[in-house]
Amino acid sequence: MGRGRSTNRLDADFTVRTVVSFWGSTNKFDLFEGVDGVDPYDADDPELFLAHGTADWKASAPYSESELFQSIYDDVGMYSELVPLDGEGRGVRDAEVDGKGLSEMSFDVLVAQQRLIVWGSESTVAFGSGPRPTSPVWSTADTVGWPRSVGPRPHRAVALALPGGPMPRCLLLVPLLVACGPSEEERQVAADSALTAMGITEATLSGEQGAYSFNGQRHGYPCEGRVSVEDPAAPKVEPGVCAPPDGTAELALYDHASRIFHTENLALTGVGGDEVKLTATRKGDACTGTATRQPWGMLDAELKCGAMTLTAHCLKADRPATEAEQHALLTHIRPAVEAHGLSEVALEQFGCFPSFSGVKRGEPCHGKVKALANADGEVELELDEARCPGALPPPEALVDPGAFLAWYLVEKQGHEAPRVTASGGGWCLATTLEGKRYVGGAALQGGRIEATVGHGGSSRFFKVPVPEQARQGRPDGTAPTGCTD
Repeated sequence: MGRGRSTNRLDADFTVRTVVSFWGSTNKFDLFEGVDGVDPYDADDPELFLAHGTADWKASAPYSESELFQSIYDDVGMYSELVPLDGEGRGVRDAEVDGKGLSEMSFDVLVAQQRLIVWGSESTVAFGSGPRPTSPVWSTADTVGWPRSVGPRPHRAVALALPGGPMPRCLLLVPLLVACGPSEEERQVAADSALTAMGITEATLSGEQGAYSFNGQRHGYPCEGRVSVEDPAAPKVEPGVCAPPDGTAELALYDHASRIFHTENLALTGVGGDEVKLTATRKGDACTGTATRQPWGMLDAELKCGAMTLTAHCLKADRPATEAEQHALLTHIRPAVEAHGLSEVALEQFGCFPSFSGVKRGEPCHGKVKALANADGEVELELDEARCPGALPPPEALVDPGAFLAWYLVEKQGHEAPRVTASGGGWCLATTLEGKRYVGGAALQGGRIEATVGHGGSSRFFKVPVPEQARQGRPDGTAPTGCTD
């Protein structure tokens, strides 16, 4: 009983989604079953709304017939709703329950079960013409222009406007009610279009009447979720376990977790925010984690799977960085670059190891960042020896480890006025860094100079690689103590 053809529009096919029955009975269906030998009820039948007076006087259609209807629907597993009209007889069209008449109750069931988007006019509803309504309302006004060929003109109507015209197809439901809505095909086309627009391909839909689950692909990964199409002009997609959209750092995170961490069933929540939550499985272990977004847009992630902790840094979107992201990264590295004596600092290349340029001693200088944050949370960088004045040591620094230490501290680490004095098997060192004067001892250890200097209650430890030419075969030594400035 789902498909049919109109008796006054022979060219129009339709699908019955809901049956509205007032004071009805099963007698005719019993008659058909006796003639055809076929059970007229099955799980493909339309949903059913019944209203029946409990004091119906007609012998062939007592109230118990509607109860029988509902029990049959319960047996085949289909939705039905029975509203008893207490104490009412037969054909009571003005009956009310909780202040609602038959047409209002029918309307509520139809809109809820068919997920209709209902639009109307607060004054008149002109069928077949007029502008699209702007707000969903229940119209109680006269229905102007009602086509007589459809049937008696109702005094109450609801108009549903859809994209593509002011009035789409309409279905006469009861003499007092008209509802117009998108077809199942229109809803599915809108759902497919919405999924395609989000980069979800090869999607299959399950469900009906605008409420669908989908399974498809996004960026080569399985993608599943839900899509609702109450209004074909504004479908809503809710991805579940699904790769994030293209051009996002979250997609790089998803790819890294899937391909490098070898996780499965990865789901992200909070995509686009400063903190993204991760859940997944890995080799049978449940995984949870968090990815934090840096001001320059990259994500740093930590994922715990059982006893193992997995980390990833500098995950960025596969797209050009925005001006805001470039500015944020430059702001982050600028203090470290300026500490090396550069001014007019500019970002040359965006990334986890960005390159930069500036001016040093009046000449262009270039370099790159080795770490945006080391173990101490500091930016580490190095200057390009071939493209920066002072990047190569002077001749005396190539034959004297102490002179090389003084040069390195100034050129590579941004120290000021270092003084290095030979003492015993090493050197006494006094140097200024970030406005503080540090004093301590230094010595060769395994091809590099290791120095520990202090200022007040704080201290710093330096490891400076020394070229073999500068070491001149000098053996390892011991840092002197009691050094003064």
